[in-house]
Amino acid sequence: MVIETDRLIIRSFVESDIPRYAAIVADPAVTRFIGDGSPHTHEEAAAYVERCIRSQSKDGIARYAVILRETGELIGFCGFSRGRDCIDFGWRYAKHAWGNGYATEAAAAVLDYGINTLGLSNIVARAAV
Repeated sequence: MVIETDRLIIRSFVESDIPRYAAIVADPAVTRFIGDGSPHTHEEAAAYVERCIRSQSKDGIARYAVILRETGELIGFCGFSRGRDCIDFGWRYAKHAWGNGYATEAAAAVLDYGINTLGLSNIVARAAV
């Protein structure tokens, strides 16, 4: 799966994304509102990316890697996971990527893909206050 926007490439995760994703979630600012708020270990990050890869290959419903077109840098993810009674829509970005509109740009493209290509409905997003 690949979606291109003006500034981003949104694609399925691959194993080579693990080191960069691990660096992103090692930052306490990034993980502050996730689970218990602790930074993630390299092993936890690797397991997460591997779950995303399996989910993508199963039915296309996954969190997708978000890449800066200009540099090729992985800056985070945006996408879906199956919840108990809904499709959860989530995102996570490197701190240096915050405040640039990347999350909004990726969310619009990924939601369009989910609704119009995957046929998803009952999509829910949650954010900590």
